[in-house]
Amino acid sequence: MMKPTALACTLSLLALLASCGDKRHDRLDATLIGKKLAIADPVTTPLNDTQSVLLSATSQGLVRFDATGQIQAGLASRWAVVDEGRSLIFRLTDGDEDSARPAWLTAEAIADRLRKALLHNPRNRLSPQFDTVESIRAVTPQVIEIRLKAARPDLLNMLAQPEAALLFKRSTIGTGPLKVTARTIHGWQLSPVRLDSVVVPEGAERFQPAMTIRAETASRAVTRFARGWTQLVLGGRLTDWPLISAARINARQVQIDPANGLYGLVIGNKEAMLQEPSIRRSLAMAIDRKALLRAMDLPTEFAQDALLPQHLPDLQTAPPYQWSNFSQDERQMFAKAQVAEWAKAGNIIPTLHIALPNGHGSDLLFKLLRQQWAQIGVEIQRSNMADADLWLIDAVTPTDTAGWYLRQFACTPMKICDHFADNKMIEARNAATSQARSDALQEAATSYVENLPFIPLFRPIRWSLVNPSLGGFAPNVRAVHPLDALRPSRSKP
Repeated sequence: MMKPTALACTLSLLALLASCGDKRHDRLDATLIGKKLAIADPVTTPLNDTQSVLLSATSQGLVRFDATGQIQAGLASRWAVVDEGRSLIFRLTDGDEDSARPAWLTAEAIADRLRKALLHNPRNRLSPQFDTVESIRAVTPQVIEIRLKAARPDLLNMLAQPEAALLFKRSTIGTGPLKVTARTIHGWQLSPVRLDSVVVPEGAERFQPAMTIRAETASRAVTRFARGWTQLVLGGRLTDWPLISAARINARQVQIDPANGLYGLVIGNKEAMLQEPSIRRSLAMAIDRKALLRAMDLPTEFAQDALLPQHLPDLQTAPPYQWSNFSQDERQMFAKAQVAEWAKAGNIIPTLHIALPNGHGSDLLFKLLRQQWAQIGVEIQRSNMADADLWLIDAVTPTDTAGWYLRQFACTPMKICDHFADNKMIEARNAATSQARSDALQEAATSYVENLPFIPLFRPIRWSLVNPSLGGFAPNVRAVHPLDALRPSRSKP
């Protein structure tokens, strides 16, 4: 945790730098918050944020996301869903010397790569989402079929993720849409694999700028943007949110994605008090989520007090919590009474240890949680993951299905184990029909809501800094921002 004096110096520096004016360039300069740039293979390596952005830019899959988070063509020029959703047929772009797809990149090569990356691969976070895939095969040199045990309407969203990108050792430049042309201490230079493959909005001037991309810490990235040295910062999270106000970044340059997913606390060590469902419910009820967001200067609509969002396609209805219609005061009173009853029964109320990532945003969140839980008689302190009773989940869902949400709370590796829900998830995975799958997921969801293995706080916070002159950027529920879609305004001579 940064000491107060260090924090004050950081804030002063950022505020000073923010006074500098923005610069407009013919070239695009983008900064990613995170670890150093590297192209990682999703077959063998779990991807971090910077690796995901770079891999999505340089190695597309059958389909990919556009700037709004919608599905667009990748290596497949078109596709069809047949046999009541149990078969997806992909037609590849023609392979020749003028194509974005080299001739050696056949349907068989792609199918083999997808099988290795996505089927039964513990290193790939998306692999469990492909549990209903029966086969991935080349029908002809130009056609691939993905055969399913049961219909999965979310499969295209998963195939557009960076974990499904096609990275081949045989390719020296990747499968596009961009390629790395130089690597320097100032960043990596990117350019199109083929300019004609870049999608340009109707009526817009075709202009593909030179592009530099780098990865830095959040404080350096915000500083660079405040000085006008970069037009785009991607990868911001709640952890570093306070840096924006410290740097006095104009509000119209701050973009927050309406991302879906999970942001909250799960049970770590098996502290006796946390084994009691009524105590877990009390901790969840006592949190005034909108007050937390207001204190952090974030939109209150990001508050999320339910395990599952409404209107998921594979779930009949998201089960509500028992206290859904209680006022915040009623929730607080009930939670305080439950904790008092636990103590009255002769139980010890321990100090709970909570693990949060380093950063000013985490510091503020911890302070606010400590204040709110103290009101019901529960004290907390920061700790590392190994000793934590509660630790953070911060994840954007790759696809809006109940299956993804519920898989996060399976008995392995969760400390609070719901065997009934686990068995229902297995039943859903093996279901022969969409209705049977939905019924099993409904029972699993109801059991998870009753046992509460997770204390939800907000939707995942994902923010970017975007120069107003930059086109092609759009906040979206997937929190994805393809680099090839970005267009800076051209400077006038």
